[in-house]
Amino acid sequence: MSYNYLLNLYKALDQRIVDISHDLEKDSQDNNEKFHQGRIDCLKEFNAYLQQNYDRKLPRRLQQKTNKNR
Repeated sequence: MSYNYLLNLYKALDQRIVDISHDLEKDSQDNNEKFHQGRIDCLKEFNAYLQQNYDRKLPRRLQQKTNKNR
């Protein structure tokens, strides 16, 4: 996997979490709130999986860059 793909995936996940958080704030219904919270939880778990398994494969300078952003 190219380093750029992983970094772009991190950016896309972070942006998607922000978008869903805004949707969560707009919808105050219980069913939609649980739905949006489940989506956020799933994205955060996937993000954690990527960090645990793929961050160590990045060059050190990029590892430090991604750690600073988090």
